[in-house]
Amino acid sequence: MRSFVCSTPSKDHTLIELTGGDRSGLVSELSAVLADMGCNVVNAEIWTHNARAAAVIHVVDHSTQLAIQGPKRVLMINELLFNVMRGDGGVRTPSARMSVSVLDCSDRDYTVVTIRHVDGFPISSEAEEQRVMECLEAAIERRTTEVWNWKSLQMINRDF
Repeated sequence: MRSFVCSTPSKDHTLIELTGGDRSGLVSELSAVLADMGCNVVNAEIWTHNARAAAVIHVVDHSTQLAIQGPKRVLMINELLFNVMRGDGGVRTPSARMSVSVLDCSDRDYTVVTIRHVDGFPISSEAEEQRVMECLEAAIERRTTEVWNWKSLQMINRDF
């Protein structure tokens, strides 16, 4: 399944179109990204069908109540939303259910992540391995961007 994100600015608002795999919590994740990026949702229409989701969202800048300004900011919003849309890939089969354990070795400055099927067997196919890699990459991108945004907000707040 492919994901797609496109933004079109106008005078009054920025129109964001999204498509991708549907999953539990998707709207919450999209809303969190928009809120973190200082966007207010003026209007939104969201559809789901056969494990696919599509949305048309009108947003404005929180501070100006106008369209999002700056190509870098629009690009960052698009990238973050794209990461959310591709996060799960829409695969919903019992065999794809995974158990993840995380061991933080902060004294050695690394983290160990172990991924297994819920039934205890390791990942056995190249397709499963590819799916897990994509999900991990998307999760890391979301988390590092969230940390970066949080640190940026802290620095901005400290300067005021």
